[in-house]
Amino acid sequence: MMKKVFSLLVMLTVFISSNAQSVSYLGYSHDARSIALGGSGVATSADAYSFFNNTSATAFSDSKAAIAALYTKWMPGSTDLTMIGGSGFFKLGNSFSVTFAGRQIQYDEVPTSDENGLSTGIFKPSDFIAGLGIAYKITGNISASVNVNMISSKIDEEASANAFSGDLGFTYSTDKFNIGLKAANLGSKLDYGNGPYSLPAHLSVGFAYKTVLNESSNLTALLNAGYLFTSSGLMAGIGIEYTYNNLINLRLGGHYGDSSKSVPSYISGGLGVCLKGVTIDLSYILSSNESPINRTLSLGLGYRF
Repeated sequence: MMKKVFSLLVMLTVFISSNAQSVSYLGYSHDARSIALGGSGVATSADAYSFFNNTSATAFSDSKAAIAALYTKWMPGSTDLTMIGGSGFFKLGNSFSVTFAGRQIQYDEVPTSDENGLSTGIFKPSDFIAGLGIAYKITGNISASVNVNMISSKIDEEASANAFSGDLGFTYSTDKFNIGLKAANLGSKLDYGNGPYSLPAHLSVGFAYKTVLNESSNLTALLNAGYLFTSSGLMAGIGIEYTYNNLINLRLGGHYGDSSKSVPSYISGGLGVCLKGVTIDLSYILSSNESPINRTLSLGLGYRF
């Protein structure tokens, strides 16, 4: 019995908000670039992490393919959630592209006990999410995409749940600006045995405007707004990305969110390097000392073909 109690506490404090929402991290930005830009990833140009932000952007990519690994230390001030995974895409001709991603989420170890309250060891809750997506360029400026995800969550040796979800994406792209639209985490519920919990379904719209400063540098300004259906939470993000000689990217962002309903507010910064196809990305979050996401660190290593 005590073993179940410990596990339920983990589930309640880590996975579920006050309105029975589960795996809330699915509403967070996953990659270092998007995090550094304040979560403004819906209208960004395509990269290896587009599966998480907007798969439809890959239909306009100049690269034939890209692949990357990611590591994010979310919530170091509370649950110490660690996300490790990989993602990428490849083009099929001029109009089609395929994206893919896999993530494992690990939580703090939890002490377990038997019915008499005697210690039986520790348990480490974890989740695994895998997905595939396709994008198609409908016209020279418009593309659409769909992702399918499988979610497997295990909060106790005897308590696990599975769910399926889908994401829809659209991009309108010109030489100067992009407009992105995404509906994410639309799907079934997770049930660990004590009732179903909703996924953090949300709708996001983004805008990105690119300005060429000179022959070797450009500046992109990004705006993002979102609505979390399960908690009626509003989110917004703003970001700036400075690119020098297609080699170095400097990023700065800010995010607004009600911590009781969505991703807490924060400011962020980051760096990106691309050398002979190899990409390295880094981001860091600063928030209030009480915020669980304060000091969140994200790293990415990839390759563009």
